[in-house]
Amino acid sequence: MQTAKDYITGFNIVSDNRAIQLKLSHIQVTILNLFIMNWLANKLEKYDECNPACQLFRFNTYHWAKYFECDYKYVKRSLIALTKPITDLDGMQIQIMYRNKIHKYYYVGMELSIIHKLVDKNLFNIQCNFHEKQELKCLITNNKEDDMHQNNKEPLFLVENKTEIWAENIIKKICNMSSECGAQINRNGKSLNVFPHLKNDEFKTNRNGIDDTVKIINDIYSGQFFREYKRHTLFGNIKKEYLEFKNVEPAIDKLLFLSRNRNKAGIETFLLRCARNYFEALKPGMETHHKIKAAFPVNIKSFFLHINRDGTFVANFLMFYSSTLSEKDLQLNRAVIKVKNIVPESVFDRLLDYETYVLENQIFSFWLNVKKLTLKIQSIIKNKKTSYSMASCFDIVFDRVTKIAEHHKKVLPGYFDCYNGQTASDAINEIQDK
Repeated sequence: MQTAKDYITGFNIVSDNRAIQLKLSHIQVTILNLFIMNWLANKLEKYDECNPACQLFRFNTYHWAKYFECDYKYVKRSLIALTKPITDLDGMQIQIMYRNKIHKYYYVGMELSIIHKLVDKNLFNIQCNFHEKQELKCLITNNKEDDMHQNNKEPLFLVENKTEIWAENIIKKICNMSSECGAQINRNGKSLNVFPHLKNDEFKTNRNGIDDTVKIINDIYSGQFFREYKRHTLFGNIKKEYLEFKNVEPAIDKLLFLSRNRNKAGIETFLLRCARNYFEALKPGMETHHKIKAAFPVNIKSFFLHINRDGTFVANFLMFYSSTLSEKDLQLNRAVIKVKNIVPESVFDRLLDYETYVLENQIFSFWLNVKKLTLKIQSIIKNKKTSYSMASCFDIVFDRVTKIAEHHKKVLPGYFDCYNGQTASDAINEIQDK
């Protein structure tokens, strides 16, 4: 038996058949073996002591890359791939591990039911006996043929099934929101209810446009939406000036970030915000002239993706992420754009991640504080009061913010206030003259 920093290595417990079925690379199989064996042996750094059957562990990618004498990025990419949906040989989308994204480091976990379907059951049970974990053992049936079929073919975690329910719930929330707002469109002398797809809180029998919308939301979550529809093709022949007025570029950037990180809660919040702003725009005297509003979408599928007669597409929902711009909206957008133009992409992504945990009514304060902090750090670097790069300066800020956020279990805009906030001020003091 080999060991590395007291971790157990060298064991093969993942089923060869499952590894082939899931098209796992050698390093991915090694990662899964490491995780399961050291989980059973209580060797990994635990994060959730209250859940013995399903815990999170900090996976040190730098250490294991050095130990296995391979590139750090290769190990990191392989681990990240295990925490995202993958497509097996049968064309099914499957997710093996999950990651806690609030942490800077890689805290990953696996459900026991998934482990049972992934491992060689006999080998796993032997290790359960050795480590005195009887309650974690796999159930082995007498019918070897059925057991082999189940072990090799049964999907671990069907992304489509869970995301379909999730997507339908989002659609129901939007439809109920429309009803509560009394959203209507006057067309050809008639008042039409917007998104009238529910009856007694269930979809009507014809499900007009519902299944297509479910697919669109699923594609947004999986990243397929922006692979199938490029950002420059999402708005048909709409003038560039109008798209700038509607802030579609920041909206696309935000949704792309949420999609890349498989952030379900963030995507749902994004879509509900678009719908809420749409219903606000439909009110008399809002957004545009009522004759133009007569052409706004009534069907929810057209709200997400309308197909013009010339075959072009219009993703209407993306034009309503920002409301009809007020002075405050303009100030917020200018702050975000200013920060994006100064900081590296990796820093901007981290800031977008923190924004996900900020309450919606605090986002304005969050970005104004971040803008002031960015300009402060830029000034320190420009005046040669530090030897740190922009990214390194923000790493110091992020370390302090993460610690206080974990302590208080929330992210507040004040954490980034370098003039009146203790957290950012302390970070600035550490950055200067270093």
